[in-house]
Amino acid sequence: MGYAGVGASTSCYGLVGASMARTGLAWLGTTDVGQRDHIQRSVMTNVGMLLAWELIFWKEIDHYGHLGGGLGGFCIGLLQAKHVALPGGEGLPAGYSSWERQAKLVLLMLTVGCVLRIFIFRQDNLQDRQVLQASCDYI
Repeated sequence: MGYAGVGASTSCYGLVGASMARTGLAWLGTTDVGQRDHIQRSVMTNVGMLLAWELIFWKEIDHYGHLGGGLGGFCIGLLQAKHVALPGGEGLPAGYSSWERQAKLVLLMLTVGCVLRIFIFRQDNLQDRQVLQASCDYI
């Protein structure tokens, strides 16, 4: 990609990821077949729309930012489930503690990866410098 993105799409993907995590936990916690089917259709619709968005605007958007936002939001949604009640009052599913550890590990890896990419393995993008210089010259 090699360019700085402008907008809030990464944070929006984070919100979608958090919502998906909570929806997935609710799906695992319900035994009502009709409710499970409804949740599954909703998740599949959301995933399909996000994939279509990525494919339609393939060259214009920052896919790594969206992936990082979605993964980070999903992990935060998993971690927050311990503190905020799930819809319908279901408890946390079996195996939640291992998911919690994995979510913490993924968040740590995302943070370390971003810090390394930003501060250590920088790409000195000539185009970004030229745009910045042109903006400063204009002012």
